[in-house]
Amino acid sequence: GLEVGMRGRSMHIRSGQVEVDLELGEGKPIECMCPTGEGGYTWTRKLAAVPVAGEVRMGGRREQLEALGVEDDSAGYHRRHTVWKWSAGVGHLSDGRAVGWNLVDGINDPPQASERAIWVDGEPREPGPVTFDGLEGIAFGEGSRLRFSAETERVHHASIPLLGRSDYRAPFGSFRGELPGHQLASGLGVMESHDVLW
Repeated sequence: GLEVGMRGRSMHIRSGQVEVDLELGEGKPIECMCPTGEGGYTWTRKLAAVPVAGEVRMGGRREQLEALGVEDDSAGYHRRHTVWKWSAGVGHLSDGRAVGWNLVDGINDPPQASERAIWVDGEPREPGPVTFDGLEGIAFGEGSRLRFSAETERVHHASIPLLGRSDYRAPFGSFRGELPGHQLASGLGVMESHDVLW
């Protein structure tokens, strides 16, 4: 089974013969609260391109890890039928600066004060609304576009008669293209599609 423990900015993960200890760096998160349209609301706090350092142990092997990561805390009272597409990723721009993003359509996505954010060298700013091209790309209003190539995928489909259903896809892979005003040199992350009836 999978075990995950967190204390402060430290995380311990264990699954079978694999153990991971991580230390999350500091950064500038964004936070928003958005109405759902049915008297409810959602809240989220996101931070992308946060430095992560640690160690991975597999059997007798030990590997040191230094990377960029994403934090995602969310809660809320969603619409009974909620559909969204979401992407989070990290990487570097063509000028070498660290970059991260959190982009969404369908939840927490008003024109302003949304959860959409792009971090460049740790500084977040909110882009305008985005359009997802399935799970293959993301288009920005001013013409920039990210393209996505999946490498692995998590899929979950569940249906409980009279109670609800969930259709979920989350491919992980690489990104190329542009963010508003910036050329992406390398990017890794996730695309997500969720259609759920609570």
